[in-house]
Amino acid sequence: MKEFKMQNKTKAIASNTNVEKAKESEIARQTNVKRTEERERIENMSGEKLKKCENSENASDQKAQKCENAKSVNIAKAKESEIDENINLEKAKESKIDENTNEAKVKPKLLLHSCCGPCSTQVIDFLKNDYDITIYYYNPNIDTDEEFSHRLAEQKRYCEIVGVEVLEDGYNPDEFTCAVKGFENEKEGGARCPICFALRLSKTAKKAKALGYDKFGTTLSVSPHKNAEVINDVGFFMGTCEGIEFLEGNYKKKNGYKKSIELSKKYNLYRQNYCGCKFSKRVD
Repeated sequence: MKEFKMQNKTKAIASNTNVEKAKESEIARQTNVKRTEERERIENMSGEKLKKCENSENASDQKAQKCENAKSVNIAKAKESEIDENINLEKAKESKIDENTNEAKVKPKLLLHSCCGPCSTQVIDFLKNDYDITIYYYNPNIDTDEEFSHRLAEQKRYCEIVGVEVLEDGYNPDEFTCAVKGFENEKEGGARCPICFALRLSKTAKKAKALGYDKFGTTLSVSPHKNAEVINDVGFFMGTCEGIEFLEGNYKKKNGYKKSIELSKKYNLYRQNYCGCKFSKRVD
């Protein structure tokens, strides 16, 4: 009996032990589950943190890329600005060159005495690239008012065609008559002619000086009947007296007279057959 009781007691203890072990096993299992869940939670958190870090890194990369792009844009703009600056500098230089060129193109003003339209054609054509020409029509030697007016009209007509201004000083034949008194019987090209040159060139020099011209000159030397050396000597002397430079020239050279005839025919200009002075008047 005692042995039976002992056996039952042993079984009960063993059963309790197994229950305890089962409880412990369940507790261990639950602990492991919790640990697994905690580990997974931690891993998930770590993954999220990693993703956040990656996203942050991506955002940083994007910011860096934006900065790099902005830097590139700024560099490009700086280059464009430098190019524009260089273009503006070149334009300024070109403008300065144009200004200097225009200054260099300013021609000296020439008051050119003319005896008639035909004689002025070749001389204007010869001088126009170098001088700003104004024709001065002063010829008191012409014998009649009709002849004077006819020549003046043709002079103005031609100058209008070529764009040259004409100044006139009226018809004053008494000035010539008084100047050449005593030399009426001299032949053309003789002692009377230098007096006539001096009368007209003295008046031209005074007019040029008064109006602020740089130089004065005359078309007289284009005629084969006029002595260019005498004309230039007289012009130089009158220029010295009035303090203004005389432009010397022998415009009959290099077929100058021939060219004046060709231009006169081209523009159908009236060509007289004498210089204008009644003492040298002739009929061809």
